[in-house]
Amino acid sequence: MFPVIKMVELFNGISLPASAIIGSNFYIGHTGGVNIHPNVIIGENCNISKGVTIGISGRDGKRGCPVLGRNIFVGSNAVIVGKIQLEDNIVVAPNSLVINNFPKNVTICGVPASILSKNNSSNYL
Repeated sequence: MFPVIKMVELFNGISLPASAIIGSNFYIGHTGGVNIHPNVIIGENCNISKGVTIGISGRDGKRGCPVLGRNIFVGSNAVIVGKIQLEDNIVVAPNSLVINNFPKNVTICGVPASILSKNNSSNYL
């Protein structure tokens, strides 16, 4: 018999471990394909879209999980991995691969992600 948490994951397609540290007003826009590692830290007022992965990556001293600041919007199918930090008010464009640190108040996109503009997440949350 599956544990209850596995049944919820199978039904919703969302893996959100209880050990992940997640701030208030966390929002997942649609069910399906959302995977969050147990050691991830996510700040307040973050909005995660369908198909997003936030997880562990790297080797040796660079191995770890992301820390996301407050007011982050993550577009569909984005991947955020490794021992990195995203500061506050960031937009992660859909289909981006985020493997580096980024400062606050920017929009990032691409594979690997880079700064696209100085637009922040205020219009997305």
